[in-house]
Amino acid sequence: MGLIIVLAAVVLAALLLLLWRHRRRPGLVLRNPRIGFLNLLGEEGERLVAEDRPALEPLFAAAVEGRDVPAPACDVLFVYADLGRDGNVFATEVGLRHLLRQSGARVLVVASENTSESCIVAAQEAGHSGANLILTLARNGAELPGLFVRLFQEMKQGTPMPAAYGELSPPGKIFLADAGDLVFA
Repeated sequence: MGLIIVLAAVVLAALLLLLWRHRRRPGLVLRNPRIGFLNLLGEEGERLVAEDRPALEPLFAAAVEGRDVPAPACDVLFVYADLGRDGNVFATEVGLRHLLRQSGARVLVVASENTSESCIVAAQEAGHSGANLILTLARNGAELPGLFVRLFQEMKQGTPMPAAYGELSPPGKIFLADAGDLVFA
């Protein structure tokens, strides 16, 4: 009888440990994520991609690049574009939600500088997209690629994106966590 109680206690402890570990898992794990760079700015965008891609590409399983819509298929999409007052890419009918659908990305970064008004409208348009969005008001010189290297490294170590972003607290960015606790594996 005593052995049965001990075995029941061990099984119960094992189940509680499994439940505890399961609760600590992030909401979404991207395995071998792919990064995409979508330049809709022309020559200025080429310069920005040339700054960002060498720093970020080594952190990902693959990298793709596009210079027009449709957006390349990827998990993390860096977009270089001017956002209009309506929240769409300037002089187009294409918004961030459309780019997310085309690419399948769970993280979208508008990596070129835009006004706060345009970013807010674009974020509202893309709301409830199931993706985490970061919109750039200020690149702060060459700081942007280093910021994302640190962010993505933290995510690879298991820190959920909102927590990792909060620790970095970068100025000049707007962050919306519609995909929630996203990590890379």
